[in-house]
Amino acid sequence: MGIQRTVAPSSTVPVVAVQDVKQGLDIAETETGHDDFLRRLINGAVATVERWTGRSLLTQTWKLTLDAWPTNSEIALPYPPLQSVTSIQYVDSDGVTQSVDSSDYRIDDQAEPARITPAFNAVWPTARTVTNAVTVTYVAGYGDKSTDIPDDIIDAIHVLVYHRFEEPASTDIPDGAKRLLKSLSTGVVLGTMQTQ
Repeated sequence: MGIQRTVAPSSTVPVVAVQDVKQGLDIAETETGHDDFLRRLINGAVATVERWTGRSLLTQTWKLTLDAWPTNSEIALPYPPLQSVTSIQYVDSDGVTQSVDSSDYRIDDQAEPARITPAFNAVWPTARTVTNAVTVTYVAGYGDKSTDIPDDIIDAIHVLVYHRFEEPASTDIPDGAKRLLKSLSTGVVLGTMQTQ
């Protein structure tokens, strides 16, 4: 299995604004000397939260690759919450890439992570026995703006930023942030994300 983020969230929409963090740190809005450092801390905190919870925050696109259809026929989509499935493609027995018609599968977006199964009386088509034979492209994230993200996540990002502002060498996740994020963790921490 491979997972790759192919479209990152918009860089023009911050998860947490610098001015909001400055208020929490009691830094005057007109004092701009720390702004670049705070942006780096915010970006690092967002990445930490996404890794630690196994979630997507702002809207982003993912590509999941599998060497074969799962034996239980159920494809789980990491980094919830799911917004939509763009496509399911597979390499057929002749080595040609084909698309699965959306009427041939069901999406369970009530589960976390969301899952895809064949539709009633349908089965996954025969795929060639090759690496990355199946590719699922999907969109995930709470939405396009920071107000779509749960308050506990935003609060945890603030806690992380404050902690790392005061202790720049620290790589720990403060207990306060862990408590806020614990109930939101999917229990799956994936490896390094790649963005194209």
